[in-house]
Amino acid sequence: MTTSETRLQRQSPGRANVALFERWAHPVANDMLAQRDNLIVTYMSLGETDPINWSVFEQAHVYQARSTRSELPEQYWPGEGLLARCPNLLAVSTNGSGSDTVD
Repeated sequence: MTTSETRLQRQSPGRANVALFERWAHPVANDMLAQRDNLIVTYMSLGETDPINWSVFEQAHVYQARSTRSELPEQYWPGEGLLARCPNLLAVSTNGSGSDTVD
């Protein structure tokens, strides 16, 4: 599904929007979440323009962040700046057991 197709679905009430960059840490996550009718998963690209990625973030309820900061440009680190731009965000998730990428 492309980003534009996801935007069309995003208007559906009762659905949670999950945003992440490029891929899950394990492919089974996509298979499991694809079975959930109440979730819309949008895969963003670090190669995409900032306005497109921010339009996804601004609608996101969940952000699945990368586990290491070196994999993300600073504006996408889960912290005060990102939270200020994401009024709908309810949760930030990372892979593994740590949360050192989340401020």
